[in-house]
Amino acid sequence: MRFAGQFAIVTGGGYGIGETAAMRFAGEGASAVAADGNEAGGERAAERINAQLPVAADGRPRAIAARADVSREDDVERPAGVRNRRRAARRRRRFFRRLTIRALNR
Repeated sequence: MRFAGQFAIVTGGGYGIGETAAMRFAGEGASAVAADGNEAGGERAAERINAQLPVAADGRPRAIAARADVSREDDVERPAGVRNRRRAARRRRRFFRRLTIRALNR
């Protein structure tokens, strides 16, 4: 597995090429985030990936979904569910410190 132990975020990961990219990263051992402006699309993609691939050795699902429309500054500045800018910045630093793969589809 080429991406074992790595973390990947795929924008536009709810449909089409983005979903396929998230599936491929997860299939090669990465933990994938299917980020999409359409929350339902991202959730559906993550569910499909998790249904097709076994759970990671550490018990984490292979994929999760995140609502993120990269064309909207507020979605980039404040991840879903985070209202305080300082808290958002800390959360981003923790996440991106572990993030090793960024696939920008949109």
